[in-house]
Amino acid sequence: MVEPGDLPAVGADVPGVIEGVIDGPSGPLRNWPFRLLRNGKPVTDLELGREGSCANQFKRDCWWTDCAGRYRFERMMGDSYSIEVL
Repeated sequence: MVEPGDLPAVGADVPGVIEGVIDGPSGPLRNWPFRLLRNGKPVTDLELGREGSCANQFKRDCWWTDCAGRYRFERMMGDSYSIEVL
């Protein structure tokens, strides 16, 4: 089981970019549900559309990693963000 502390720090070297790979015990969690949290509250696709962008799919009230277990959000405001693996 992946624990939140096992994830890489959220926030890339590029300002406004949040990216990473969600890994499990056997490797990347491909097409896996997760939540992007801003100041502890989930960010939906509608909320993201006002400020940022993401190529990852949003469905059933959560984001999904891509086929390699990656996620990437761009043009994000300077709030506190974290990832919650579901």
